[in-house]
Amino acid sequence: MSFLKPLDTLIYKIEKASVTIGLLALTVIVFANVVTRYIFKWSWVGSEEIPKFIVVWITFIGTSICVRKGIHITMSAFFNRLSYNKKRIACIIICILSAVFCLGMSYLGWKFTQMVLIRREVSPALRIPFWIMYLPLPLGLFFSGINYIRAAIKSLKEGTANLGIEQEEEVAL
Repeated sequence: MSFLKPLDTLIYKIEKASVTIGLLALTVIVFANVVTRYIFKWSWVGSEEIPKFIVVWITFIGTSICVRKGIHITMSAFFNRLSYNKKRIACIIICILSAVFCLGMSYLGWKFTQMVLIRREVSPALRIPFWIMYLPLPLGLFFSGINYIRAAIKSLKEGTANLGIEQEEEVAL
């Protein structure tokens, strides 16, 4: 599937740029609001709404990056006691179950986002459409599910115990 490599690279670059820009914007907005609130005794309109939107985007898009890198939270106490073959099987099962969960939640998130879009709900202060805030839920979980599937395939093909597709080391050997 080397023909999909450019698309995968593009998606990854967009994910990284989104999270990077989001973190930078979040820092600047919150800092500027703190300064203006305590020095000038006024606050920006929407200075509480925008950071909420950004945190939602960072969280769900960042989830996909964590899955890709295999750096998401794991329960290693049990996992570390398994033999290598059992770790490999456990990785494949974990990846498949996680993919099913992420893709299912992505579908539900998409349905919810559509419902909000149809209702034309907007934020109270800035009047930003709420579907923009909910969109990263189906997107981030969809790409997480795809990355879990890719990790399971990689573990099957290579006979390794990897929870991510770009993981350089095997987990807890």
